[in-house]
Amino acid sequence: MSSEPETSSRTAAWYRHFGLVEAPESSPCYAQWTLGIADDPELLALIDRWPHDKRQPNLLLAAARFLGAVPGPYGQSLEWL
Repeated sequence: MSSEPETSSRTAAWYRHFGLVEAPESSPCYAQWTLGIADDPELLALIDRWPHDKRQPNLLLAAARFLGAVPGPYGQSLEWL
């Protein structure tokens, strides 16, 4: 039996928590992005392939910005992921 759905749901909850609790005051854009990621099963499946300590929302977001993601709506800014 695969643990992928359980892992994805935990990852989604982690990103949703970040988007609702941790990011809104400091970065509304990151809050929106993480909420979008939390609802994106395909992207969650990719994130779940990474080692657990590399799945942190702020780490993924910082890497996305470093690689050229421009702040904006989730679907437009991170579509290249």
